[in-house]
Amino acid sequence: ELDRPDDACRIYEAVLSRDPDQTDARVSLGLIRFQQERFAEAEACYRQALMQNPESAFALLSLGDVCFATGRGDEACQCFEKALKLEPEDPQGHFNLAEYHYDSGNLKEAEKYCRTAVRLDPDFSFAYLTLGNICLDQEQVQESVHCFKEFLKREKSPASQEICAEVA
Repeated sequence: ELDRPDDACRIYEAVLSRDPDQTDARVSLGLIRFQQERFAEAEACYRQALMQNPESAFALLSLGDVCFATGRGDEACQCFEKALKLEPEDPQGHFNLAEYHYDSGNLKEAEKYCRTAVRLDPDFSFAYLTLGNICLDQEQVQESVHCFKEFLKREKSPASQEICAEVA
């Protein structure tokens, strides 16, 4: 999809023209538009998907991402909280709320949500990275170093693997 996003968008649009009730296709189209930073189009996709299925936690999280990216943090937070009510064990929802609270300067709330994301998904590499930054901002240096190491262990990029080899 992401190698040729315009082709993928045409496919999703064709699917939606034949069957406008394909919520998954609508959310997928929104994800590509979000990646392209076409936020208004992504938001329209997510809102349409939510009109079709108001219980879609994934569409709510995705809409929250658009709101967050466009400077509407409070609206993003509401989306993330609604999604968590629908799927309380979703680590992504907890992570999104951690990011919101971290951005808002509420480090204790950010830490709580980030720790929950890690507890729910011990391989959630970016939750460790954010948690490391949160701990560092609270002058919890040892815990921060631990979180950064956990991030590097889980992150699969060649640069991360190279850093892991150097600090091992």
